Amino acid sequence: AMRLGELLVSWGLVSQIDVDAALAHQNARGGQLGAILMAFGLMTVEQLRDALRSQESSRGARPEQAVTG
Repeated sequence: AMRLGELLVSWGLVSQIDVDAALAHQNARGGQLGAILMAFGLMTVEQLRDALRSQESSRGARPEQAVTG
């Protein structure tokens, strides 16, 4: 399955530079990539939900089973 950052870049929601910055922040301070990108103002909770649902469905899980914590 595609990683969240790769999926968001492929959808044109964020750039690879944005993902790299968020991953650097995550490595330094922890947290979830989606939450960091939202805190940076780069995406909405709805966009994150859609991406997580798409990611889960590509693994064979139904969207309503996706954990969006």
